[in-house]
Amino acid sequence: MRETRINGVLSSLNRSSPEIDASALVSKDGRILASALSPGVDAQRIGIAVASILPIAERLALDLNRGGMERIVISGEQGHVLIIRVSSEAILCVIASKATMLGLLFVDTGRVATTLLSMENVSAEDDADDANMDPLCQTSGFNRADRAILRKVQGHISPFLPELTDRFYSVIVQEPQIAPYLEGRIDQLKITHLSWLKGLFVGDYGGEFIRRQEEIGKAHVRAQIPPIFIAASMAFLRQVFPSLLTANIPTPEDAAAATASLLRLLSLCQNLIDHKYSQILLRLEQRQKQGAN
Repeated sequence: MRETRINGVLSSLNRSSPEIDASALVSKDGRILASALSPGVDAQRIGIAVASILPIAERLALDLNRGGMERIVISGEQGHVLIIRVSSEAILCVIASKATMLGLLFVDTGRVATTLLSMENVSAEDDADDANMDPLCQTSGFNRADRAILRKVQGHISPFLPELTDRFYSVIVQEPQIAPYLEGRIDQLKITHLSWLKGLFVGDYGGEFIRRQEEIGKAHVRAQIPPIFIAASMAFLRQVFPSLLTANIPTPEDAAAATASLLRLLSLCQNLIDHKYSQILLRLEQRQKQGAN
């Protein structure tokens, strides 16, 4: 039953874009868990390829201090291959033609990865029995254990968050594409950013937390701030947080666990913000088209 449901999700993804030739959910060891393939696409070859490249990509990301591997993009003369981490045990692989718009493909595959995580037993870490956690948090891979881990380290990290906010804005203001949106607003933005950082460690990640992320997406559309701002923000945090946690959490084991939990939470936040941004922007474009007609 679960495999049938997952096959349906993958088939829907393929139908959403004629440029997608194949999609498959693959285990870390290369087993095909579910698939939707065009004629002539070999599922076994997909499984072998994913199992071969995944350890290399994971090691490369860690060696270069990029945190946990989230997505691999391979572009060739005939098209693209996307390999997206769904959970600790499941990987989404999508094969698309050269005509594919990668930005839209990233959005669609990110949404599908979130949907797959909501399905029974896709992730061994899924805590769907936790009635106090909003389902959207569960489907991101961020679970009850993560919530407890981050709440536990709050006292170790909170004193360093104001300095982290200052560092972030000292870096981001140097970006020519972003600086114009910050002029005259940095002091207020720092207050908002610090409040958001503190919210990452409070242990409450239900509906109100999700609404706050969505409000960020709405606010950025209203202020005409491009998505690159959020992408730059999350990239900065993924780079600096692991060393900050390692330096200030007493044991290496707790620091490693907190780093993994926080990276999952940052991915959830970015997904929520980007999704709401795209949703609002699409509605505005539709209204403009209707007005033009």
